[in-house]
Amino acid sequence: MRRPKRAAGSHQVASRDRQVRRCQPDHLSEAAPGKLVSPRGHVVDHIALSVQDLKAVLDRLKKSGVRVLENPRKFGRSTQMSAMIEGPDSIAIELVEKP
Repeated sequence: MRRPKRAAGSHQVASRDRQVRRCQPDHLSEAAPGKLVSPRGHVVDHIALSVQDLKAVLDRLKKSGVRVLENPRKFGRSTQMSAMIEGPDSIAIELVEKP
């Protein structure tokens, strides 16, 4: 199987049998072209997970002491909601409610 060509600075996330997502970072370091510079100081700015019931998940996480970085909000005109929490090592985790 041939490995797909990637643009400089792009990153892939994949499972065994399929490619999950290909990302092209919006912010690259001018000092070191091709190096991702995260606003939070990590190589990975955030990861996203889909959940069935965002409110219930957030309530459970808050009770467990998880820090909420961004309260639930809608995507533009969509009814889809998302929120950001602080994960391990201060990596941001976006929780996206399935429509």
